[in-house]
Amino acid sequence: MAIDPGKPFAKEVAVPAGIDEHDLVASISAEGKELVSYSPIRLEKKSMPAVVTPPPVPQDIKTDEELYLTACASSSSTTHAPCRIVLDEALRRDPGDIRVNTCWASTASRRPLRRGRKHLRKAIERLTDSTRPKDGEASTIWPGA
Repeated sequence: MAIDPGKPFAKEVAVPAGIDEHDLVASISAEGKELVSYSPIRLEKKSMPAVVTPPPVPQDIKTDEELYLTACASSSSTTHAPCRIVLDEALRRDPGDIRVNTCWASTASRRPLRRGRKHLRKAIERLTDSTRPKDGEASTIWPGA
C-alpha cells in the first residue's frame, strides 16, 4: 500500500448493528509493525461554566483590596468596568496605595508614560517611608526609580 498526504488511504467497512463505535480500532500495519491507529474517544458531557457576572460599580466596592483585585480582573476582561475606573476609585480612597500605584505604572504602556512614572514614584515613596529594612524590601523591585 502506498500512502502519502496527497494520496490518503480510505476504506469503508460495514460494521454490524449494535456495535459501539468507541469499541472499534482502526490501524495500519506494515511488516508486522503498527504504523498508525485510531479509536474514537468518548466525549463526556460537561456542564457550562458559571456565567461571569460583572462586579459592582467601583464606588460600591467596600475595601481597597477588593478594588485592587477587581482592577486586576478588569484588565483582562471585556465585561468588567475598565481597569482605569477601578484604579482611580482606589487612588481616590488612598492615593499612596502601593499595589494600586504599581498596577497603574505597570499598565503605563496603554497610558501616558509620565502618569505611570508618577504612580510608580508614589508607590516607592510609601515603600521607603520606613527605615526598617523588613518594611522597605519591596523597593528593590524598582531600582533607580
